[in-house]
Amino acid sequence: FVTVDAELRSTQRIVEDVFSETLLSPEFRAMENVGIALQAYQKDALLAAERLVKLASVRGTPFLIRLVKGAYLETERALAEEKGWSSPVWEKKRRTDRMFDKVCSSLMKEWGCVFVSPATHNPKNILFAERIAREQGFLHDPHFCFQVLYGLGEPVRKALRKRGRRVLVYAPVGNLLAGMAYLARRILENTSNQNFLFTLTR
Repeated sequence: FVTVDAELRSTQRIVEDVFSETLLSPEFRAMENVGIALQAYQKDALLAAERLVKLASVRGTPFLIRLVKGAYLETERALAEEKGWSSPVWEKKRRTDRMFDKVCSSLMKEWGCVFVSPATHNPKNILFAERIAREQGFLHDPHFCFQVLYGLGEPVRKALRKRGRRVLVYAPVGNLLAGMAYLARRILENTSNQNFLFTLTR
């Protein structure tokens, strides 16, 4: 199973266009074991979700959308400042968390046209996704699974497995320096003062 990542705002639409063109080609039109990542920290994440649902509808074969928070917050901010653009990402983690739930709910209403896989280590977002999946009737669908990052999501994976949930453990593949930045971002998020578990223990 391969998930295409469109992390950076500057290349997001290019990646989406190539992904779309590829999946609409006769060779790959019926392929299901493919997906694309969608970043909830992007302010236009809902619009991106709508574009992907439209692609799946035209294609006629569902694909997976890995819904993540986003890993390159500081890079996006710095690039926007350098170019004189308004920031394309939410400044506060709680805004990203709310957008994650909003996009998750929107995509889950399109279940069957697309499959959404929540990729988060945040218990609050996980419980929200579980509730929506239960209400929509696909909590136990084999296509529905949570995703956690290899090396950082082991406690979450174990907790989800105890609850009887399917979990996919994923690892980024690509440029080494970008990968190190990605892992550093995840570590910082997990130890942030805005972290959900940190807040509960205050």
